[in-house]
Amino acid sequence: MKKLFLMLAFAGAATLTNAHKVVIRINKVDNERGQIGVVVFGKDNYMKTDHPTWATLTDPIKGTTTVTADLPDGQYAILVMHDENKNHRPDMDGNGIPTEPTGMSNNPELHAFPTFDQLAVNIQGNTTIDIDMVRYK
Repeated sequence: MKKLFLMLAFAGAATLTNAHKVVIRINKVDNERGQIGVVVFGKDNYMKTDHPTWATLTDPIKGTTTVTADLPDGQYAILVMHDENKNHRPDMDGNGIPTEPTGMSNNPELHAFPTFDQLAVNIQGNTTIDIDMVRYK
């Protein structure tokens, strides 16, 4: 998870052929501190933090923060982290539970780190995806 957030600090969006506009609406953002990181993975590169399909950092907007990615048709997993204190790492408690808000595609209720299939969303043309932020602590 730490590598994931560090990668965000240096990530650039790659230009993809046959890409479609994917609007990612990040809902339930409860403050405007720090930055929000968004990472998109395909099945073949899921959690290979040095090779995401697409990634960005953005300033949070309380309520809903929106980012737009260019992605070709396919299945993707999307992870969102709100780095409220801008320390460029996910803060966790002693049990590994995030102390800053996180969100994932499909908004799953989880008790362990998700598999790709739990998060997979289908992109077919221009698409809008809603992700709700969750604060565990």
